[in-house]
Amino acid sequence: MQPNPQPPQAGAVLNITTTKPFLAWMMAFTPPRVSLNGQEIKLRWGQNQVPVQPGRYDLQMYVPYLWRIGQAGMPVDVYPGAQVPVFYAAPWWAYMGGAIGHQQVESPGKTVAIAINVGALALLLLIVICGCAGVLTGN
Repeated sequence: MQPNPQPPQAGAVLNITTTKPFLAWMMAFTPPRVSLNGQEIKLRWGQNQVPVQPGRYDLQMYVPYLWRIGQAGMPVDVYPGAQVPVFYAAPWWAYMGGAIGHQQVESPGKTVAIAINVGALALLLLIVICGCAGVLTGN
């Protein structure tokens, strides 16, 4: 089921905004999913309008990859004619949950991802420097 820009008669709309970390380029190929009371809907990165009937929904979001990345959920009450904002942010680190709320949220795990990337870069730089030093000294 694809998001529909037109709300049903006497219905409401979930305005779902999805974001991913800029370094998570692989997620561009795997759009997020939302499950509303068990009914799965494929979304796209960015703005989505999902028409719904008024009621209470168990909203669960994730990014399908080798497993469900960034699972996050919350209950949502929808009233007739309402435009309900929902914000979802996928995590920086695939083993973490995502973030979800009615106001903008940030992608979890930024500090861990930056630390791992800086550490890997420092290790690579150290290997290159030691290799060049070995060549220059003849060892």
